[in-house]
Amino acid sequence: MPKVNFGLVRYLEEEDFRVLTALEMCLRNHEVAPTALIERIAQLPRGGAKKRLNHLLKFKIIHHESLMYEGYAMKYAAYDFLAMRTFTKRGTVVGVGSRIGCGKESDILTVVDPQGVESVVKLQRLGRCSFRSVARNRDYKGNQKQRHGESWFYLSRLAATKEFAFMKLLYDEGFPVPKPIDHNRHAVVMERIDGILLNNILDMGEGGNPQKVYERALGLMVKLAQHGLIHGDFNEFNMMITPDHRVIMIDFPQMVSTDHPNADELFDRDVENLAAFFVRRFKIEQTFFPKLEKDVEHVQKEDRFDQKLAASGAFTKAQQKEMEQLLKQSELEVEDDEDESEDDEAMDDAEAEKLAENTDDTASVSSDRPKRAKHVETAVPTIAALAARAQAMAIKPSPAVPVRTDAEAELDGAAHETDEISSVAGDDTATSVAQSIASTAQSVAKLILQKRQAAHNANLKGDAVNRTRVGPHESLQSASRQRRIQFDDAPQLPEG
Repeated sequence: MPKVNFGLVRYLEEEDFRVLTALEMCLRNHEVAPTALIERIAQLPRGGAKKRLNHLLKFKIIHHESLMYEGYAMKYAAYDFLAMRTFTKRGTVVGVGSRIGCGKESDILTVVDPQGVESVVKLQRLGRCSFRSVARNRDYKGNQKQRHGESWFYLSRLAATKEFAFMKLLYDEGFPVPKPIDHNRHAVVMERIDGILLNNILDMGEGGNPQKVYERALGLMVKLAQHGLIHGDFNEFNMMITPDHRVIMIDFPQMVSTDHPNADELFDRDVENLAAFFVRRFKIEQTFFPKLEKDVEHVQKEDRFDQKLAASGAFTKAQQKEMEQLLKQSELEVEDDEDESEDDEAMDDAEAEKLAENTDDTASVSSDRPKRAKHVETAVPTIAALAARAQAMAIKPSPAVPVRTDAEAELDGAAHETDEISSVAGDDTATSVAQSIASTAQSVAKLILQKRQAAHNANLKGDAVNRTRVGPHESLQSASRQRRIQFDDAPQLPEG
């Protein structure tokens, strides 16, 4: 990655930083900020924002794109300028030196304060091509939230904020960590440690004891776990050894709580990596592999660091209260279940006797169900037959003399069918069907009587009455044909 030329800051004016601040606000949820949005936020005079964007573009600290729409994207150099300008206003930094370290997710530079004391600034560089899985593996947003559209600048800012909080608390509690000085955006200013990175040490030299250094590092890891924190990346790249062989711990954004679901796995990995390095590099003879659950005694809840810093995986006060309520509710449910089980056992004998008594009744009722269904199915065709017979009789009237005799026969037949159905059906359903059949048969019989009585009256009155039966849509020929049919069907008088 190319070095940042902080000498360009002297060529930037107040309006340039105003435009960079507007671009920073846009890039929280945009990969490329629209030009119109930048102008609206910057609130510069007409054409002022566009002019400043072109000025920043010449220094190559922003990037212009016009593929989908015209917009600009910020580079880490512009983000560094904003952070350094804030430190300068606060009086924390007055000069920037060279870069002394470069990692997969950060750069380390030397800076000088107004008193001339040299310190270091750590600039987060999340989103590099070699370490883009950090958004999935690190819980920078808290509560194990996943990244949804946030830019790498925003995640770098969260990582720096988290690291500064961890470093400040550990330093105040007496842990061997660098002294935190200031923090802004993605940058953290801390004291410079007079030591060497453990990975760069090939020999401890005279008076050095690798076994003691290993035990100190392991003891630091266990002490950290006792206060509810797991480093998560405790290896030779994140430890510095001072001339008096003290162990200084650095790099804290990935710290998690001992209540995290993966706490045991992370703790065991740190222990194994530390032992493997000292065996490989310094050939130590004795190694230890403590377990988080068995060998780590936690301090009281009030002294746990994960609760104070809301580390990833730690229970907050609201979550702890909710958990206690759920536990109480579960205990009450268990007690209720036990009481219900006792009551059920006491009532088993009585219910068994009642079930035995009702078994016979249930069997008899179930045996009657097929008969009822059969009777209902046989009743339906009877109604259809009666309706068809009534329609046929209405079209062709019978002679007038045997009218009552046939009607009585129809009534007797319908009554006979009703009696058969009523005698066979032994429940409410069959009775209701029989009643409906009887009423239908009675109405049909009345209709037959009316039709036949009308035909008999027509035969007696002659042509005058028959002429009144001719409707507006019937012809005289059909009326005379109807009279001939009625005359032929009329009963013959007996001789003599």
